Amino acid sequence: MSDNGFYIKRISVVGDNVEEATINLEKGLNIISGPSDTGKSYIFESINYMLGSSKEPKKIVEAKGYNAVLMEIEPYDGGKYTIRRCFGKEDVEVYDASFELIGKQKADTLKLKHDKERENNISVFYLKKSGYKHPAYVIKNKKGETRTLSFRDMPLYVAISEDKVIKAHSPILSGQYTKSTVEKSIFQYIVSGIDHESTNNHSQNEVSATKLEGQKELLDKLILKEEMKLEGINFEELFSQKQLADTMNEIQLEFEYLNDEIENQTKSRRILWNRLEEDKSKSIADKELIKRFKLLKEYYDTDLKRLSFVLEGNHYFSQLNTALCPYCNQPLNDESSGHSCELNQNLDNLAISIEVEIGKIKRKLYDLESTIEHSEADYSKLHRNIEKNQEEYNEINDKIETILQPKQYEIKKILDSYINEKELYIKHNAINNKIKDLNIERDSISNQLSNHKTKTISKDKGNDENIANSINNFCEYFSKTLKNWKFSKTPRVHFENGEFYINSKSTKDYGKGYRAIIYSGFAISLMKYCRDKRIPHPGFVVLDSPLTTYKSKKSNEEITEDIQAAFFENVASLGGNMQIIILDNKEPSDELKKKTNFEEFTRDENHGRYGFFPNNNLENKK
Repeated sequence: MSDNGFYIKRISVVGDNVEEATINLEKGLNIISGPSDTGKSYIFESINYMLGSSKEPKKIVEAKGYNAVLMEIEPYDGGKYTIRRCFGKEDVEVYDASFELIGKQKADTLKLKHDKERENNISVFYLKKSGYKHPAYVIKNKKGETRTLSFRDMPLYVAISEDKVIKAHSPILSGQYTKSTVEKSIFQYIVSGIDHESTNNHSQNEVSATKLEGQKELLDKLILKEEMKLEGINFEELFSQKQLADTMNEIQLEFEYLNDEIENQTKSRRILWNRLEEDKSKSIADKELIKRFKLLKEYYDTDLKRLSFVLEGNHYFSQLNTALCPYCNQPLNDESSGHSCELNQNLDNLAISIEVEIGKIKRKLYDLESTIEHSEADYSKLHRNIEKNQEEYNEINDKIETILQPKQYEIKKILDSYINEKELYIKHNAINNKIKDLNIERDSISNQLSNHKTKTISKDKGNDENIANSINNFCEYFSKTLKNWKFSKTPRVHFENGEFYINSKSTKDYGKGYRAIIYSGFAISLMKYCRDKRIPHPGFVVLDSPLTTYKSKKSNEEITEDIQAAFFENVASLGGNMQIIILDNKEPSDELKKKTNFEEFTRDENHGRYGFFPNNNLENKK
């Protein structure tokens, strides 16, 4: 497999006072699905713009306020780059960093226009990341004049728009008659790796047999190493994937039930705890109040005793037969003449006042005793409630700590063991895929070694034969792809004079729906062919609406469900050393969605992602 090329990691559209619109992409298959007017075509136009197109994305309402596109790429041999291009600008900024780190990096400013003698342009940057040498020469007209390869020659092969994917003419031709010669030459160079300068100078660059043997030996060692890893995984003792998934679902449900139960019991415990603390505080306050009431009662009792004593003294005092007036020193009796003291009268008044006061105190004392009785009854009831709540609190606490939490811990341990088993499955599959890729690469090197040993009499003739063989070999890839997609029972692809014939029928003679499938198969087959043969290629393909139903007044053509399902199944299995980005309103099966980077635009404000642009931006613009 080839390490040439790169894949697109992220596309972002940014601007002032608007929320960033971003789509994240991965190696392998990426599907962006959704109805019309959700931004799928805008994503394609943004990618094409970042690949050097002079045409800006359409100025739609949702894009108001956005002024630049950023594209993060990752070469397959390592590294990260972020390219920034402002609308209306002729220069492109390239940061040797991921999107999040560009604020800390200084950008290299590259020109937009291709230059065969200079490298400070975005075309050469992309060509070199794709593995192409610079300059590489192709024939530009029938006179045999040449020009250098530009990256803007590549969109026919890697970025196919929704109107181009159904075009009537050959996938390698733009439809402009004056460009047919150079477009045929470009295809020959891409499929063979032999440029026109190599043909003229008889200097095709070949990898030495010794180097190829060394690579093959290294691959043999790597394959052996991966096979030893497989032996370390006892795959036979693992559950089947379905059993594992079903068991994990059951355990997960039980784990979630326990979590809910613990949460509910903890909530009840917290409510009881708060109630207990509140009742205890109230109990303390009631106890203190009863204590004060009793102290007040003691005061009342003391006052009654004091007043009773005074009243009793007054009674005994009034029983004395003779008594001298403390004022006039005369006997205190009514018969005493000339005695004007009013003491006797005052004593009577005193007795009356004391009795009145005693009556008041007794009434207060009666009320106080009633209050104390009710308070003590309330206190006893509150104390019983505290004991009852404390008992219920202890029961719930014991249930949580001695039953639920230990059971939760045990289930989590079981779940972790199944998760580890699932990781072994993933590891096993990853190793198998890696061995498969290494074997394909080893086979490719073996083919190169075989070809290297075959010598031709004339290098010119050899180049022509190699190009013809490469095209024929590619046609076999193309045929296999269409067969995998169930295009027909045994599709046969033939190339002649710039045109592809499928089952002896030119591409232009097929309907638009099938032409879209043919073009998609061409682009993806070419990428896989180049990757397998270690020939330079950008390493990605972007397809806009390859499966969308075509309808017109004269026809009602629709891609069959068999082709659609086979298409998604096949492109999902192509491996991680290439990238396919599909923008369409068709969706794969739910099973395939899990195996791919699937993004769905719903155009529904209440469900999923509305579209490429944040919906609140549109609301603000309204």
